Amino acid sequence: MTMKTTRWRPDTCACDLEYEWDDALSPDVRTHVGTVIHRACTDHALLLVPAVHHAAVQDENQRKNGVLSLAVASLTRVSEERTGEDGVLYRALKPAVSYAWAFSASRVLRVSFSGVTLPSPDKNTLQALADTRFGLGRVIVE
Repeated sequence: MTMKTTRWRPDTCACDLEYEWDDALSPDVRTHVGTVIHRACTDHALLLVPAVHHAAVQDENQRKNGVLSLAVASLTRVSEERTGEDGVLYRALKPAVSYAWAFSASRVLRVSFSGVTLPSPDKNTLQALADTRFGLGRVIVE
């Protein structure tokens, strides 16, 4: 077991954290455990235990990224197929489409897209996928 330390400044808030992880474990099974809070944003200021603080921030970051992944994988209005430099096909947001997100005071993620008008069936599909993956009431698709 070789424990590594990473300093992390997520793009979902102004926190600055350190976490430890075991590089001998596969990324599929390894866990990250918060060890140091260098700076807490106002939304996470009351989370004083580094492991709890890191878990909350990581959950929000994974939710934001996960909803985008669900949208790209399931909504052809927002995404397109591309060929990578290695010749492998992948899906990505269309160039004219932007993903917007924000967390409410109660840490509910609100997401929307600009550059495209999503009809209700697409919004409902993404909402159902988000509810299934993250739980009811944790994501609002606008």
